Amino acid sequence: MTNPGNNYVSGQIGSNVLKELKAEVSQNLIKSYTKTVYGKMQQMADGFSTASSGALHLTEGTETAQDGVSKLHNGIESLAGGVMKLSNSSKPLKQGIDQLSSGADGLVSGTAALTDNLGKLNASGEQLTTELSNWQKDMVEWAKAAKTASKGASDMNGTASSLQSQLQTYLAKHPELKDDSSFAAIVNDSEKLVQVADNVGKSVQELEQPGAAAQQSGAKLAAGQTAVLRGISEAYTGSSKLAAGSSQLNEGLHSYSLGIDKLQGGISQLAGGAQQLNNGSEELLGGVIRLVDGSKQLTDKLSDAAQSTASIEVSDAELDMYAQPIQLEQNDLNTVKTYAAGSAPYFLALGLLVGSLMASNIIHFQEGQVRSAWQKFWGRISLFYLVALLQTIVLDLIILYAIGLEVQSVPKFYLFTLVTACTFTTLILMLVSIFGTLGKLVAIALVVTQLASSGGTFPMELAPQWIQAIGQCLPMTYVLRGMKSVISTSNWDMYWSNTGILMVYLVGFAAVMFAAYFLRSRKELPASTAAAH
Repeated sequence: MTNPGNNYVSGQIGSNVLKELKAEVSQNLIKSYTKTVYGKMQQMADGFSTASSGALHLTEGTETAQDGVSKLHNGIESLAGGVMKLSNSSKPLKQGIDQLSSGADGLVSGTAALTDNLGKLNASGEQLTTELSNWQKDMVEWAKAAKTASKGASDMNGTASSLQSQLQTYLAKHPELKDDSSFAAIVNDSEKLVQVADNVGKSVQELEQPGAAAQQSGAKLAAGQTAVLRGISEAYTGSSKLAAGSSQLNEGLHSYSLGIDKLQGGISQLAGGAQQLNNGSEELLGGVIRLVDGSKQLTDKLSDAAQSTASIEVSDAELDMYAQPIQLEQNDLNTVKTYAAGSAPYFLALGLLVGSLMASNIIHFQEGQVRSAWQKFWGRISLFYLVALLQTIVLDLIILYAIGLEVQSVPKFYLFTLVTACTFTTLILMLVSIFGTLGKLVAIALVVTQLASSGGTFPMELAPQWIQAIGQCLPMTYVLRGMKSVISTSNWDMYWSNTGILMVYLVGFAAVMFAAYFLRSRKELPASTAAAH
């Protein structure tokens, strides 16, 4: 915001400075900004290229992951199939174990009966010698018992052989059970059971043969009695061992049956987990496939973005276009249309000051025979004020009507120019009254000083401080301010305040002028009195 009304030159300087400052700052800052932006865009292009390369590696990695997930999925499918086969295969094993356990129960009961019968036979053998009379009856019972034992031994032998065969078959299907100590103990017990059953069968056959011999030939009973008793004792001992082994076999088969149940439960859980794992691997495979597709799209888009940003280049024309973004809006508080109106206050003040100075040089300062200081004072000041009034009227008429200067108030313009002329006139009269003719030279020096320090041509704000201080002490500074108020700004507060300041100067100059005349008249009075005498 500028105010040419206060100082037309300062307004012009301010406008030009703003324009130059706008152009220079806009061009330098915005051009630097634009270069920075384009540089960042180039860096962004490089970043896109780097990101594109990284996305390409990501694509390769995801493709490798896809292959691995595919293999994992196939392996999980195979695992699920194997688990299902294992589950299906464990069912016949459970059935065989159940049958073997039933057979073992029969073996336990048969061996218990055999042991009991052999114990009875062993007890009866001691009485055989004394009970020959009951030989036939005992032989019949013995033969029946021998048949029963033979049948039980045959059943036991078949069951033990079947158990051993099933265990060997299961071990062949499941070689990993070779390291199972419990299963190995069961296999060893089954082999011992077969041997014991074979021994029992042989023993029972040996019992049948003596029984048959006893039935056919009672004569040989006495001779074979010792052997029979020995065989019965051995059979009883073997039967006891067989009973103990069958009990252990039954317990082992029971424990093994429980283990098979747990195995089936674990296999079922494994089958369920394998199925869930298979389903999850399918979802994982689908996600990896989508990841591969997305990484490929990312690579393509980043590559396109890198090519697009890399192709951006800045030209001087674009820099010049971006370098002029600022619009300057200047508001003049008071409009001064012409240079004449802007410079009028200065030249009017100068004209009035020079006019007063010329009047002091043209009009002769004749002292005459006036002896009163008061008469001298009013004689001089009234004459020169009349000249000041005449030059003010002539100057104002030329300025207002010949040149056509537009002012804010014609009466106030007349008043202020008259006060200005009287002030300058009083200043010159004061200097002459003090210094005499030399005062005119002092007045000329003050003209130059006031012209330099009043801010009429150059803004006072740009002048040195000591010049501004001098300007504040001289009346032309306030003349210019009042002239600007009445011609351009219509700032009436400033107008009246400066008018008042000029009146103070005028009164002060007049008082000093009167004091000089008064002092001079007092000095001249004794001299004139002495001359008269």
